[in-house]
Amino acid sequence: MQLRHALRALSVAVLVAASACSGTLLTGNDGGRQADLTAARLRWNSTRPAKYEYTLTISCFCAFSRPVTVTVDGTTVVSRTYADDGTPFTSSFAASFPTIDGLFDIVADAISRKAATLESSYDPVTGIPLTVTIDYVVNAADDEVSYRATNFKLR
Repeated sequence: MQLRHALRALSVAVLVAASACSGTLLTGNDGGRQADLTAARLRWNSTRPAKYEYTLTISCFCAFSRPVTVTVDGTTVVSRTYADDGTPFTSSFAASFPTIDGLFDIVADAISRKAATLESSYDPVTGIPLTVTIDYVVNAADDEVSYRATNFKLR
């Protein structure tokens, strides 16, 4: 068990160091995005709590704009409530407010789709995606979306 934790910590250290490097061998043509994502996911996987909640604010040309608190047990969202008043968020867009793993999946999807613009920042300790801004097509209207994760708490 100790060896597994030591190997995990070593893997995280190597990927964090590698993500700080530039070069086509490691990063390909994605500007280091994949390396940053991989390093952040490793940090998250090594610190992931069994239960947590966080507030997600999504900015887009869409039907919702209020921050939503997402409560997670294991890998499952157990509730989504408006952060300002605690009322349930039961919109057909509820899946747009995922687990932290779901936020990683959003970044991975933008990388694989070669989004015109992808900017992301990650918590240096936990790896949580703190901000993600995506513009899939430069001159297309209304395809931009940004995510901001705040108020992360253990449950």
